[in-house]
This record gives sequence, structure tokens and C-alpha cells, in this order.
Amino acid sequence: MNLSKLTSELKRRNVFKVATAYAVTGWLLIQIAVSIEKPLSLPDWLDTVIILTVLIGFPVALIIAWVYEWTNKGLQKTETVDSEISITSTTSKKLNRVIIFSLSVLIVFLLVERIFFVGNLFVEDKPSVAVLPFVNQSTDPENAFFADGLAEELLNELAHVEGLRVIARTSSFSFKGKSLSLKEIAEKLNVDHILTGSVRKSGNQLRISTELVKIEDESSIWSQAYDRESNDIFDIQSEIAKSAIKELRVQLLPEEIKALDNIPTKSAAAYELFLRTRQIRSNAPDTLRLEIELLNQAIALDPEFAKAHASLAISYDLLHEYGNYPFDQTLEKMEFHVSEAFKYDSNSPEAYRARAWLKRKNFTGGPERFVEAIKDLEKVVELVPNHALAYNDLQIVYREQNRISKADSTLLIAWKLDPLNKAITHNVTGLYANRGELEKAIEILEEALVEHPNFAPLYTQMIGFMRNAPYGKTEKAFMLAHEANKRFPQDVGLYERLVELSKSLNLPPLTDKYQGQFLALYPENFTAMTEMINTRFYRKEYDEILGFAESILQRFGEPAARSLAVLRISAHYQKEEYKEALEIIDEFFPEVYNVDFKLDEVLEAQFHNDLSSILEFYTYILIKQNDNRTGDYIGKIESHMSYHDSLTETRRIQKSAKFSEFMIENEEVSVGRLYSQLHVASMRGEVNKAVSLIDEIYFQRRAFSSALVELTTDAMFDPIYESKEFQAILTRIKEDVNSKRAVVIAYLKEQGEWDNAWTAQLD
Repeated sequence: MNLSKLTSELKRRNVFKVATAYAVTGWLLIQIAVSIEKPLSLPDWLDTVIILTVLIGFPVALIIAWVYEWTNKGLQKTETVDSEISITSTTSKKLNRVIIFSLSVLIVFLLVERIFFVGNLFVEDKPSVAVLPFVNQSTDPENAFFADGLAEELLNELAHVEGLRVIARTSSFSFKGKSLSLKEIAEKLNVDHILTGSVRKSGNQLRISTELVKIEDESSIWSQAYDRESNDIFDIQSEIAKSAIKELRVQLLPEEIKALDNIPTKSAAAYELFLRTRQIRSNAPDTLRLEIELLNQAIALDPEFAKAHASLAISYDLLHEYGNYPFDQTLEKMEFHVSEAFKYDSNSPEAYRARAWLKRKNFTGGPERFVEAIKDLEKVVELVPNHALAYNDLQIVYREQNRISKADSTLLIAWKLDPLNKAITHNVTGLYANRGELEKAIEILEEALVEHPNFAPLYTQMIGFMRNAPYGKTEKAFMLAHEANKRFPQDVGLYERLVELSKSLNLPPLTDKYQGQFLALYPENFTAMTEMINTRFYRKEYDEILGFAESILQRFGEPAARSLAVLRISAHYQKEEYKEALEIIDEFFPEVYNVDFKLDEVLEAQFHNDLSSILEFYTYILIKQNDNRTGDYIGKIESHMSYHDSLTETRRIQKSAKFSEFMIENEEVSVGRLYSQLHVASMRGEVNKAVSLIDEIYFQRRAFSSALVELTTDAMFDPIYESKEFQAILTRIKEDVNSKRAVVIAYLKEQGEWDNAWTAQLD
């Protein structure tokens, strides 16, 4: 048969278009079946049946398209249809519409799946493995750190392999000392293989035994013992990793082989010091200082130890964040050690991660520093596809860019790789709370508290839930914070909560006490400084705030000026020094003078928030000056808030992984939207509407725990502050706050921690 004639006839009979329409529609059906099977608890065989049915039906559809033709009289054999009455061209157009429609639905479905099924983004078709802590069989218990460190470094080598899913150290090592079977551990970590081992170290001699277990039948699929000197440790690690990978039937790429063969240091003693730091990691200031000391010792033994340099840069950052290390010295140390890390290993994932931390830290880099940090962190996960902490870092920077959906999906990947990591779990709890799934958030948090009872940020998070909607239990939140502070007396987050709660409960003596303790412990800590500034606004100490801003400017120079602009404008506004406030706006935020400037196109979160605040203060000044542009600016603020409320509510609608819940909407207006409405009503001087909203938010929703502080200090309430209606609701709130305050005072008296002299300071 002539091929061109056959092709022409296939086109005339629409066989090609039937094939295309069938393929697209069939693929759509398969995608839907695979995606909804687990979320809707459908039988495991359902997607297999659908796939087979689609495949079997394909040749049948083509045969029907060739043999039969659709006519005005229905389906007839093609050979019986006169060419003059054939409507194949009409059928062709209909098939075009079917193809376009099916493609459109498929594209929409794939987009929806990416947004709504973020928990399924991490592909499950890879072999998965967890490396458990190696057993120390040495007579010296001090060698336990070496056994654990060896297992962790082996885990890190496996993490470079893209064809594997490797559970991170925090989760794998959480089972140390627990009497669980390998099968139970595998179920908790969702892996199908576990690598175990033991280490006997005597002087310079090592005996390392390893075993790879397939969990399905608990069979040993590979085991090996190594008798070497400690100087051969890197060769042993590489051999173990390659053997395990071979047994897992994963094909290594050339760059992965190179990563496995990489020797991080020439000094066995330096490596032992590094391994010791891996086993003492904590955000407690004393532990961070010890870690820094050990890393410096390791670098003294081998100045070219890139991994130690990178780790040291991050440790200095953490010491500033959770301790009292000066900011300028932190940047200096980080810049030096990041530079050294790249100098000695230009492709080190640890160096890229440390540089990302440095870029985020250095505010002089402006908004672009977040873009650069993302590039570095994306390089880390390219080099180490199983790097859970890098994914966690990435989601933080994505949030700083207001890329919330991307941040959520990235965080869930981190959690998949490290499901028992306390910091990642803490972040996931926040994710579900922000989506409006508070019950799930609290469930995750309570489980995490059982697993990690010594992790203070989990208590801080519980305190936040307790004080906010729908509970509004400020007094109970304070008592929990007070108890947690006894247990974690150096924790930055708990001091921050205690200062905030003392203000919210109208307890000036306790505000002074905790603020004083906070600054005495951490005079160089930015969180402590921020809370001190908030407390001074609460006390209306505006000159002191401006003096503090001036001291920071003198210390850090011009690069700090933009970061301090909002603070200075706020203080000048409260002092009714509008000329001075406008001069700062002129210098740093002149775009707000154009009411049409595109605020929502500013992605970097801090700059976006600063611009939002400046827009509001500029509007407050216009209100004070009875400027005829006030209405336009209030309208812009209202539009901006409505836009962000819509994004938040859309995110909450997207909270469920079940297909049937995609379109469920929360009919109750969100607290965030109510607060935005309150903001606008207050600025417009709509007293009754504003008071009604305050009543709903505080008394009905139990959401405005800091109401007494904000209602008396926030500039947004200036236009309605003197009205009798506003003063009446303020009095009601103060009475409610004072009743909660009485509960706290009674509690502190029971604890023997209430100073009777404080009573005279209460109003």
C-alpha cells in the first residue's frame, strides 16, 4: 500500500486525532486515579485497573476510528458512507475541541496537584535507607562520639546520591538507646532498608562492622567487617557507602563517585574533633561555645579543613542568634571562615550553605541577598539531594521572599527526609497552624513534645497557641512560659514571650523584671534589643528609642540606616515631629509619595513590611494634617490588606490533601480580615464599626491577646481614641485583662515569687 495514501486516509478518518484525544484523556484519568488513591483511601488495585483499561482501550479506539465513521445518522461503517455526505471534517473540529479541553483540564489538574498535594512532591520510587548510630564496642566509653560521628558521616555521604532517599541524622539517631526493633524503626521513618554497624577503637586500630538489612523480610543483604588504622577512616567510609549503594541497585553518577571519594581532611586528629562537635550540637550558648572551641582546634591541626571552616561560620551565627556574640564580630568571623571553606574546597555543599547563612545575616546586602542565598541553597540540594537542613533553610528564605506556596512544599520535603527533627517539626506545626488546621498543628506539637521534651521552642509555640484564637488564655500562657523559663533559664524565645505576656496582662513590674533579665543575659542579642524597643514604645519612652537608634547608627554606620528607618519614623510620629518623620521618608522610601506605587510587587518580605509600615505612617501624618489625599491612601491600604487577606484565606482553603475538600471554603470571616477591617475603620474614624470589630475579635474570637497594649499605643487608633465608645470598649478589655492578671498574681504568690511591693505599681 502507498504510504502517503495510507497517511492521508488515516487523517481523513481522524484516526490520528482519535489517538491524540484518547491519549490525553487517558493520561488525565490515570493522573487523577494515582493522585486520589491514597488521600481517599481507595483500594490499592484501583489505579492498576484504570491503567490497564486505558492501555487495552487504546488499540480498540484506533480500530473503531478506522472501521467506523460518525454520521448524522449515527455510527456507520466507513466503507458504506458516501464521501459527499461524510462529516469527517466536522468530527475533526469536534475532536480538536476535545483535545484542547482535555489538555486544559490536564494542565489545571497538574497545577492543582502541585499546589494542593504538596506533601506528595517527594517521589516515592527511590530506595530508602536510614543509618542508625553505630554501637561503640571500645572499652573506653569516650569513643562513643567516634562511633556516632562515623555513622553520621557515612549517612552524609549517602545523602549525596540522588537515586536514594536517605533519612537525616536527627531522625535516624533519635532511636539511640531505645529498645525498638528494626521493623518498628523503619515504620516510623518510612524506609525499606536500615544500615547498622559497630566500632571497636583501640589506639590507632579500628574494627568496623556493618550490615544492610532489607526490612520487608528482615534479611541481611550485605555485611562486611573492616580492620584498619584510623588514618584509613575515609577509605572505609567510601567503601561502605559504595557497597551499600551497589546492594541497593542505584547507579552512581560521576560527580557522586567523586563526592564519595572526597577526603575532607588530612588529619585524623582534626577529624575526631570534628566528629565530636557533631554529637554535642545544640543551640544552648554554652554548647555553641564548646563547639566553636573544638572546631577551632580542628582547624589549628588542619587549616585546610573546609568542612570545619563552614561549620564554624554557622556556629558563630547561631551563637549570635541564641547567645550574646556581637553582631559585627559575627559577620567578621563568618566572612573569614566562609572564604576559607571555598578556598580549600570550591564545591563544598557545607561552604555553600554557610555562605547562604552569611548572606541572610548581612543586612547591608539589601533585598538581593535573599536571591543570592536561594541560589547557594539550591546548589546545596543539587550537590546533596537528601540534605534536609538545606531544604529547611530554603523554605525560610522563600518565606522571606513571600513565596509561601514554594516554602510550604519545600518544608514538607525537609520533613519527609527528617521526620523526627525537632526544629523542622516545629516549623511544620507552624505551617499547619497558618493554614487554619490548628487541631493538626497541636497534634503534631504534642507528639513532638513527647519526643523532644528538652526543646524549648516547642514550649514557646504551645504558649503562642494558648494565648491566641480560639483559646485566648493569656493567663495560662504566662504560667506555662513561667514554668518553661525555670526549665530553660537561658532560652531567648521564652524571655521574649514572658516580656510580651507581662505587657499584655498589664503587669509593669514583671515587664521590668523579665526585660531586665533578658538584656542582662543577652545585651548583644537582636531579639532582646527588639523586645526592649517594643517595651519602650509601650512606656512611651520615645526619646530613649531615638537615642538607641542613634547608637546603632554610630556603631554600624550608614548600612544600618535603612533598617532603622521605620523605628525612627515611628518614634518621631509619636512625638508629633512630623517634619523629622517626613525627612526620613524622603531619604529612604520616597516611592510612598506616589499613591499608585506597586507595593504588592515588592517580594522581599522585610522590605515589603517596611514599606507597608511607612505607607501607614505617611497616611497617619496626612490624617493629622487633614490632607485631601488621605482618602486615596486609606483606600490603598485597604486594597493592600484585602489582597494579603485573600492570599492567606486561599492558603487555608488549600489546607487539605483530599480531593473532595479542594473547594471547601471557610464561611466565617478570618480574624486577619477582621483585623484589617478594624485598621481601616479606625483610620477613617468610623467609631461604631471599629468598636464592633474590637468586640468580635477580642471577646468573641479570643484573638486579640495584646489588645490592651495595642489599643493604647498603636497610631492606627489615634482618630477614634478620644471617643466615648472607644474608651468604653477599652475599659471592658482592661477589666477582662485585670481578671486574668489576678489569676497570675495568685499563681505567683503560691510559687513564692510575688513581691508585695509590686502591688503598688499596678493601676
